[in-house]
Amino acid sequence: MSGPWEGWEPPAGVAGWSDFHWWKVPSGRILQLIIISDGPLGYSGHFARGRMKPCQGEGCQLCSEGVGVQLRYLLAGVEPATRRVGIWDMGRSVALEVRDLAVSQGGLRGLWIQVSHHSHSRQSRTEVVRITDTVPGWIRTMEIPNVSRALVETWRKAGETIPPGYEKAAGVVAKTGSVRSKIRSSLRGV
Repeated sequence: MSGPWEGWEPPAGVAGWSDFHWWKVPSGRILQLIIISDGPLGYSGHFARGRMKPCQGEGCQLCSEGVGVQLRYLLAGVEPATRRVGIWDMGRSVALEVRDLAVSQGGLRGLWIQVSHHSHSRQSRTEVVRITDTVPGWIRTMEIPNVSRALVETWRKAGETIPPGYEKAAGVVAKTGSVRSKIRSSLRGV
């Protein structure tokens, strides 16, 4: 991408990856999220060179090097204090905790949770607690971001090879509108 552009929308050449925020829960901080996904998106990956990388399936170089495969789950959520939408990537044990909280609530969408770590260690266990406050009404109008597209575009930005089947699931980037503009549109009525 080169040269200036006008307006708030990202230029066409960035392929949409700038639309997505990934929620991280740093040690010592508490993150509150209201889940807006109807269900999780799952993928298998390897933690290598400081980040999650997609498993390429048969013939995967990281598998052949003996790097362990992890099941990962993605959910879209909104931080209620800022109304910022993002995507949360979690491992299987945390995903099962979230599933159990969703079952007790009667569904995933609208589940209000607090996410934290037990200690300041990077290997600290993630704790998820349900918040029983009434979910704000504006949550019903929030449009769910295309989580598949966020995953594919994040991998693309990082220079990863996209595993078979993910490109089709993510949809054609050019036909998918900006998530930011959709969020702004949904908030105008609040």
